[in-house]
Amino acid sequence: MTEFRFDGAQQFQLDAIAAVTGLLDGQGHIGATLVPAAGTTVVPNALDLSDEQVLENLVQVQTSAGIKPDAALGMIEQTVDLYDGKGQVRFPNFSVEMETGTGKTYVYLRTILALAGRYGLTKFIIVVPSVAVREGVLKTIRQTKKHFAELHSLPPFHSSVYAAQPGQVRSFAASNAVEIMVMTIDAFSREQNVIRKGQEGNAPVIHLLQAVRPVLILDKPQNMESEGRVAALAALNPLFALRYSATHKNAYSLVYRLSPYDAYRQAASEGAQAGSAPQERLGNHPRRPRIAADRRQQRAGKTGLLQGAGQIVGNMPAPGHEQRQAQRPVPGAPGGIGDMGRLFDKADAQIEKPQAFAHRTRHSRRRQRRPRGAARAMRG
Repeated sequence: MTEFRFDGAQQFQLDAIAAVTGLLDGQGHIGATLVPAAGTTVVPNALDLSDEQVLENLVQVQTSAGIKPDAALGMIEQTVDLYDGKGQVRFPNFSVEMETGTGKTYVYLRTILALAGRYGLTKFIIVVPSVAVREGVLKTIRQTKKHFAELHSLPPFHSSVYAAQPGQVRSFAASNAVEIMVMTIDAFSREQNVIRKGQEGNAPVIHLLQAVRPVLILDKPQNMESEGRVAALAALNPLFALRYSATHKNAYSLVYRLSPYDAYRQAASEGAQAGSAPQERLGNHPRRPRIAADRRQQRAGKTGLLQGAGQIVGNMPAPGHEQRQAQRPVPGAPGGIGDMGRLFDKADAQIEKPQAFAHRTRHSRRRQRRPRGAARAMRG
């Protein structure tokens, strides 16, 4: 089984994590305490900071990041069904804007563990817009578990995917461990959802989630802006929500922004220090062990590349490759970093796939053959 490795020292990712943890400066470690709630006992999240103190921290974080400070917290307020009847729910939202491919999932998973280790928060729910996104998050959790265990400042954690089982929610609420549950928004946004229905004389288990005041991690929150979905998020009675996206529809209290240019510049700087290409260091994606890379290079050497009219020239670059390398635009040039990446990804794909050239060369030879009639006339 292939083992993946992650780089835990990418500065732009550490900055994104620090921006969120800085929102709670002055908060002590709350610890895990059982309290009675919703007809049972749960281990809830809690904050001693007032809204005014959190706002002061927010302004400081935004000022340090060069973001225009907000005059107030980005609050969502809704009337929801609580265990004791109708009640008002109010919670702040904070946004992190990171370009796709820069390790957004890695960042919010590590942020969860940083909040748990520093402040003692234990209940986290990752809300995603679809099953496809959910599976991607679960895959990243599996891949990063060993990596996070090796970072000694981070606590251990237990992760789960919501499976419409009331017993699973009860275990989540009563656990004194760091709990991360992954849910799709559709699993609790409708009245007919299992989580909203009482069973065998017990109250709906959504009241247990309300009682623990979970921290919500919203992946692609632009897909959760409808009136019904905003109400569904409020129905969980969160302590606060962290919103991660490259394209926010509503950027509530933006605390960190990583544009495509910022990401490329950061990767270029780190690549120069480490002696590697910027494209190799952008984002925090799993890296295969070096032996696998060596095998891929060996295969490339055996296959070779085609040059001219089908000549095998070993592992030489395709014609024009050096010119393309020399003509790569610099950061800030017209066309944008995103366009630049797409342009050279396409060029590199052609270089790395010699079978594509072979396919075109083979069909070119077929087109050059003489028609059957001409051949018969010559034989006659």
